[in-house]
Amino acid sequence: MKKTIASILVFCLLFIFPANVFAQTELLLNSGISFPSRPDIFSDYWKTGFNFGGGISYSFSPILSFVGCLDYNNFGLDDTAFLETAEEFFGPIVYGIIITGGSATIFSFSGNLKIDIIPETNSVSPYLIFGGGYFHIALGDITMTYRTNSVKVEGESESALSLLFGIGIDIPIAKTSALFMELKYGVGLTENDSTGYFPFRFGAKIKL
Repeated sequence: MKKTIASILVFCLLFIFPANVFAQTELLLNSGISFPSRPDIFSDYWKTGFNFGGGISYSFSPILSFVGCLDYNNFGLDDTAFLETAEEFFGPIVYGIIITGGSATIFSFSGNLKIDIIPETNSVSPYLIFGGGYFHIALGDITMTYRTNSVKVEGESESALSLLFGIGIDIPIAKTSALFMELKYGVGLTENDSTGYFPFRFGAKIKL
């Protein structure tokens, strides 16, 4: 029993001590493109969009970090796909209809664990990242206009818990800064059907 307790204490010391020595904080700034994934209505009628955001990274050890992220994603409505589907049901009567608005936006706040696969501070390093947090999706108002007549369909919004996981790569460029590329899959646990998207981010890290 004493040997077991001693082994656990030694392991804890070996894990905690390097973390205290290595601990560092970084500021993250990023932007990129986002791909709608699920449900089908989201991927069929909304376009590939853009994202931007930032966060703070705190390293506990050479391989383990906590990353807090704030991200904004925007997806424009694909009015062409919408009208093509409407034409299948209503025929050529849809010709001349103009659709505006309807962008889908996703705001997310997440806490993530990052695991460096190759913990080298001065070389290119791939990593895994996963976490969860808060997810808010909003669909803007859609206005349909035909000649001088128009109809507005009010948008809607929903908040839910979210999960994210993905892969990335760090590219050091100086002692106090680095670039990174990251592809995640995010899913908001929205009512009835979850909402999925793929944000690809490219950004910079600055040590504080």
